[in-house]
Amino acid sequence: MLQTICQWFLYFSIYSVLGWVCETVYCSIIQRKFVNRGFLNGPVCPVYGVGAVLVIYLLQPVAGNVPALFLTGMLVTTVLEYLTSVLLEKLFHMKWWDYSHFKLQINGRVCLLNSLMFGALSVFVMLVLHPRVQKLVDLIPAAVLPWISLGIAAVFIADTVLTVRSILILKGKLEEVRRALADIKEKSEQVKAQFKVEWLARVLQAREQLQDKADDIAEYLEKFRLPEGISLREYVEDRAKKLPSLAKKGRWMNQRLVRAFPSLNAPRYADILEQLKERLKVRRWGKRH
Repeated sequence: MLQTICQWFLYFSIYSVLGWVCETVYCSIIQRKFVNRGFLNGPVCPVYGVGAVLVIYLLQPVAGNVPALFLTGMLVTTVLEYLTSVLLEKLFHMKWWDYSHFKLQINGRVCLLNSLMFGALSVFVMLVLHPRVQKLVDLIPAAVLPWISLGIAAVFIADTVLTVRSILILKGKLEEVRRALADIKEKSEQVKAQFKVEWLARVLQAREQLQDKADDIAEYLEKFRLPEGISLREYVEDRAKKLPSLAKKGRWMNQRLVRAFPSLNAPRYADILEQLKERLKVRRWGKRH
């Protein structure tokens, strides 16, 4: 019994290493650089080891029928890959592979292309590879087999502990980053909201100021509204004709004011007042002479 368990464990270990080799070579060729596709730190892909063991154990009844072996092998390995994806995602809240870009896929966890390759590998393992692996394992003495298995298991356990620890640390850091980004986003939203309120208040204030200015301008222009049917030129000429008479009409009062207040000044009407002063002076000196 112990010998059988150790043998199956060695099958699992061997196919885990071979699976890592196949996966790494395949992905490295596609990406044109070395890619370690193992879940663990070491050169092993446990999912391949589990898949190979399941295929060898479950598909013995159809080993002589290649089409049936291909289809059942494809089914078994596809289900295993899907369940592994779900399990890893539930444990670590991370999605380790995604086939969403493939046309024929299920939830990005499995795809037809991989399933076909796994079916072909199942046929290869059952008919070509496993008989040789089995012969190799059978060469190991029964007394040594448990110790070899124990040593490999220890390496597996240590690697698994280190890998899980690394993943949890990574998860913790990702959570810290997520919280930091969430805090930044929250603060940004608060700043945006405050900015919008301040901006809206300024806009409303400016609008009120512009409305006040517009009312002042309208009130001011209302004083200079031209009579209907009169152009601006006609209006100016008419007002120009009346200026002398206005000056003449109030000349005595203007003269008194100028004399009484030599420094009389009105900033808003400085030019007009100076002209009026000059006119009054001219009239006064002209009258004397």
